[in-house]
Amino acid sequence: MGWRNKRNYDDYWPTADSNGGLQAESYAAYRLRYITDEHGDRVSNLKANEEDTAEQDILILGDSSAFGLGVEGQYIFSELLNQIPGYSTRNLSVVGYTCKQLAKKLKDLDIPQPESATTVIWCGINNIIHGIQKTYWGRILDPTIENDYFSLISLAKERSSRVVLVTIPYHTLGEKYDNKLRNFNQFIRKTAESSGDFQLIDLEKKFISTDNNNISLYAEIDQLIGVIFHPSDHGHKIIAQEIASSLNPRPTKALPFFR
Repeated sequence: MGWRNKRNYDDYWPTADSNGGLQAESYAAYRLRYITDEHGDRVSNLKANEEDTAEQDILILGDSSAFGLGVEGQYIFSELLNQIPGYSTRNLSVVGYTCKQLAKKLKDLDIPQPESATTVIWCGINNIIHGIQKTYWGRILDPTIENDYFSLISLAKERSSRVVLVTIPYHTLGEKYDNKLRNFNQFIRKTAESSGDFQLIDLEKKFISTDNNNISLYAEIDQLIGVIFHPSDHGHKIIAQEIASSLNPRPTKALPFFR
């Protein structure tokens, strides 16, 4: 898989030595605490000390957006979903992962899933960015992004009773990438619409319809770097609402993030 999240990590990032591409004088304003559990999965400080369960109702497979880069742990959508009675969420997302890497991670997953498990797939942006460049940290990528994506969602369908496909919300990646991402989101829509095996949550359209895709929906750290696609805590709240509304049975208890 190339790399993976550190297990039992609890520290602040970015640091002066590894500042995530930020100017040295700017990084301190964007430092956040990141915590992972014994599996290397992102959690909040509220969940890190809780006893883990053997089976999870909701699995999240994604990259840095789903991981919650730039957002405090208690505000990421997977932690908000953990507030729903009867549901437990495990966020398997890894910063920088492509669809092929996520498929390998899912294939190697050794934790059993109940028949009612829902798997949420939110990825593809690293395939697009680094696929255009033809190399990804020294490795050649399969230029056919759709093939890697379809392999991932097909594997997820074998492991879960429900697979939810998520289009990628973004403000801008730059002219070089934006059109590619629009086309990829359209591919996700067509894949869900043409098959009865997958459910669609159209986050791209949802963000556009929410304050016209306002910059406040994205993390402040992105605005400094200039590529804007990591959701802010406000964006993660919207995502949690959309996923919660898609669950069956649908949550009925009034929750802080739920409309």
